[in-house]
Amino acid sequence: MGESHCILIQCNDTEEPIVTKLIEMGISEDKISLGFIHPQHREYLGREANVVAAGTV
Repeated sequence: MGESHCILIQCNDTEEPIVTKLIEMGISEDKISLGFIHPQHREYLGREANVVAAGTV
């Protein structure tokens, strides 16, 4: 992955946190960003490790 590239996760409909899987694959935490977090799910943000950024619209 190039230095200027970043992964933006717009929607995570997987059972397991996709951020964890990407980090296990060797992708740096600072290259992963979460797009939109539904208000209903925001309370769980603190429980998912390695969340780099989250837009809360």
